[in-house]
Amino acid sequence: MANLRRMRDAGVKVVCSSDGGIGPPKPHDVLPYGAAILVECGFPPIAALRAVTSLAAQVCRIGERKGRLAPGFDADLLAVEGDPLVDVTALRAVTAVFRAGHRVR
Repeated sequence: MANLRRMRDAGVKVVCSSDGGIGPPKPHDVLPYGAAILVECGFPPIAALRAVTSLAAQVCRIGERKGRLAPGFDADLLAVEGDPLVDVTALRAVTAVFRAGHRVR
């Protein structure tokens, strides 16, 4: 946590990711907890959201089609109950998941 604070204070771009879903000990749906940790470390909620969306896509070299809501992007969406800009833990209250514009959950 202290290192994340130092990185934030130094202006380092921080990406939040997970290896969740690769096996039973690492379930899906863990990424929202990482975003909450960033907020606990003093990152603004918008920076935490970018760390799991547009910035993460950019670092993975797929930022030209993923990570944002914009024309020509893949329309991978997560609908949540609440406003994650006000309370980032709203990311844990998933109401729908869309992949390429099609609801998958």
